Amino acid sequence: MKCKLVQVCANSCTWRSVWHTRVFKAFEGRLEDKVITPEGTKISRFDYIFKNTPGVREAQIVQEKVGEIIIRVIPRSENWDGDKQRLLENVCAYISPTIAVKFEQVEALERTNTGKFKAVVSKL
Repeated sequence: MKCKLVQVCANSCTWRSVWHTRVFKAFEGRLEDKVITPEGTKISRFDYIFKNTPGVREAQIVQEKVGEIIIRVIPRSENWDGDKQRLLENVCAYISPTIAVKFEQVEALERTNTGKFKAVVSKL
């Protein structure tokens, strides 16, 4: 980036700097799946619904049809019913009060070659 000093004169002369920058037509990068709520809102980040759920080791949100999500959970222990209830309350409060929620307890989440998994999977 180059900065060039430019004189601007109207009734009085002042000096200001003008930044010469490039204009980007598009940004390419990661594309994230989104969940569509019954109200039509598109949501891609869900980390805040997992606050205060210590019984959840890992989780993934899956949507196969509008108005419903599946929360796939790898629990820390067999007894995570309190966390299930907290998740339902958080979904109702922060995502949608009308979305249907199903839980699937799983042994593992599908991972990429680098060991990562998608937090949100849309099959719409």
